Amino acid sequence: MSPLLGFWLAAGVLGVAVTLLVLQPVAGRAGRWWPRALAALLLPLAAVLSYARLGAPQAIGRDTAPPHRLAEADMEGMVQRLSTRLLAQPGDLPGWFTLARSLEVLERWDEAAAAWRQALRLAPEDADLLADAADAIATVQRGSLEGEPVALVERALRADAKHPKALALAATAAQRAGRRDEAVALWERLLAQLPADTEAAQRVRDSLEQARGPRP
Repeated sequence: MSPLLGFWLAAGVLGVAVTLLVLQPVAGRAGRWWPRALAALLLPLAAVLSYARLGAPQAIGRDTAPPHRLAEADMEGMVQRLSTRLLAQPGDLPGWFTLARSLEVLERWDEAAAAWRQALRLAPEDADLLADAADAIATVQRGSLEGEPVALVERALRADAKHPKALALAATAAQRAGRRDEAVALWERLLAQLPADTEAAQRVRDSLEQARGPRP
């Protein structure tokens, strides 16, 4: 699949997800399955959209706006409509989740972090939301996990001691802080949950080897 085609497919699905939430209020009716169902939809979208925007799509004439820029403008409009609806329905957890994910795809990280905080206001002990919020806030902090992100990660692990993303973030924070024994233990806990032949497992093994490396 070409990057440009991937962008259009992903943008279409993202548009459907946002539009459904704009047109069909779900506050008070949505079960807790909604955030995880949307996560399964939007997590791969973020990767596809980022690849499309950072890749090298086919050259387009100077007088014609690139199609992916037009698609992004359409998504901006849908996100704005969803944001407006959430002002009137601040208790809509799936809405805040979808807004946060959509803002991440658009690389509006400050706004995404604010949306994650709103989602956490409604589900303060949800490990998925805590880990995602920590990741977004760390991005706003130029990759630093210090402060609020690491506090959110700790809460996520109290809610779910085996949460993969929270373990990875906690291990990274410990490794950066020089707490190598703690980092090793966390990477090992994460590695034990992953299929051995996957790319994710190999990345964790690489991080584990680095954490176990020669001490200064």
